[in-house]
Amino acid sequence: VGFSMGGRIAFHLKHFYPEDYDNIITISSQLICQENTAKRQEVDKNRLHDINSGPKFKEWLHEFFKLDIYGNFYQSKECQTKIAQIKYQDIERYKYFFEVLSVANQPDIKTNNIKWGKQLAMITGEQDQKYSKLQSKYQEEIQGASSFKIKDAAHAAHLEKPEDIKQIITKILSLRNF
Repeated sequence: VGFSMGGRIAFHLKHFYPEDYDNIITISSQLICQENTAKRQEVDKNRLHDINSGPKFKEWLHEFFKLDIYGNFYQSKECQTKIAQIKYQDIERYKYFFEVLSVANQPDIKTNNIKWGKQLAMITGEQDQKYSKLQSKYQEEIQGASSFKIKDAAHAAHLEKPEDIKQIITKILSLRNF
C-alpha cells in the first residue's frame, strides 16, 4: 500500500520485482508521467534546491500542503501535527528522494511485462481532482484494476477519512487476488 509518492514506490517495486509483490494498492498516486519527462525531471530536481535548513524546509512544507490538491487538509490538526513531527536534520536526503522518485522516472505501464489486471487497486479522494482524473484514465488503460473513491476527501484521503480507507483496504484484501 502506498500513498502519493509511496504509491509510485509500490509501483516501482512491482515493476522491478514482480515475483516479490503480488498486488499493490495505491492511494492518490500518479503511476506514469503525463507530461514532458525531461521538464518534469528538472522541476523535481529543483523543487527543494534553495532549501538548506530545517526552518526553510518546514516553511516549504506549509506552502506545499496549502496547494489545492490537499483540499481542506492543511487546516486540520492532523496536517499541523505531521509537519511538526518531521525530522529536519537531513534535508539533502529529502531532496535526493524527491529527485530520484520523480514521476518522470516511472516505468511505463504499457511497456513493462506485468499483466496488471487484478493486481492493482487504486483509491483516491473524490475531491482530489488531479488524481481522480488520473485514476479514471488508469482504469481505462489497465483492464481489471480496481478503483475506489472516498467521498468528502481530497489528496490525503487516508488522513482525512481513515475509517473509510480501512474499510476499502479490508474489502480489497478479502478478495485475495483483488
